[in-house]
Amino acid sequence: MRMFENRVLRRMFGLKRDEATGEWRILHNEELNHLYCSPSIVRVMKSRRMRWAGHIACAGPDVDPQIPALKNLLFEYLINSKHYS
Repeated sequence: MRMFENRVLRRMFGLKRDEATGEWRILHNEELNHLYCSPSIVRVMKSRRMRWAGHIACAGPDVDPQIPALKNLLFEYLINSKHYS
């Protein structure tokens, strides 16, 4: 069960840049435990969603032609969602 939990946490928290080599690496079990125990997981996921929404809001059609449609869909969801009001 713990292996599955760590796999899910690695997917949620993503990669980490190693200070010594500058390369991206997966998080070790101790780092996952520290990250999971520190903040509220719900707060972390909302933060990640809002960061992604900020990237979409700043992106223009020159980045991806589907961005305007994605912006409309995203902001319509945010306006109508009870979670963000």
